Amino acid sequence: MNPKIILIIIFLICFSCKNDNSQDEIIIYTHTELHYNYSMKLNSSDTIFYDFRGKDSGLFYSIINPNDKKIFNTILNKIDFKNDTTYEQNNLFDGKSFQFYKIKNNKPKRVFIYGDNAPKEYYRFATILNNLMNKQKKYKLKSDKDWAELKFMIPPPPPSPEVYNNNR
Repeated sequence: MNPKIILIIIFLICFSCKNDNSQDEIIIYTHTELHYNYSMKLNSSDTIFYDFRGKDSGLFYSIINPNDKKIFNTILNKIDFKNDTTYEQNNLFDGKSFQFYKIKNNKPKRVFIYGDNAPKEYYRFATILNNLMNKQKKYKLKSDKDWAELKFMIPPPPPSPEVYNNNR
């Protein structure tokens, strides 16, 4: 075979296959309550990563089944994530809060909710994610997952009992 034809074929194969990771969509859902909090990280793959903080803390993963992934994607595509939107209910103390952090085309969008004054679609999506998290079989991760996107959301861990008792 002619070497020029081989080079043209190789060139076409290399440059016609486009791997555009900027189209990947990442959702990080964080749920916090008084005694525990956790985060879920979902992307275009079938793996969900979890970071549990509190009594049963640790990093885990699970594999989402295709039907649940389809439901998740359908709902995700219907929700309008506005840029850095916060819904806070005044005079609410010790309530639960949750946040959606979405990255698409390298553009982050964050919706933080504390109280019950946000659009209902966010509560429905949070319920679906909570149910999804509860029904998944989770496996312990052997290494850390990058949770850098959550540093502004996750509260610091409580002091150890020794530190707390020494400060009295």
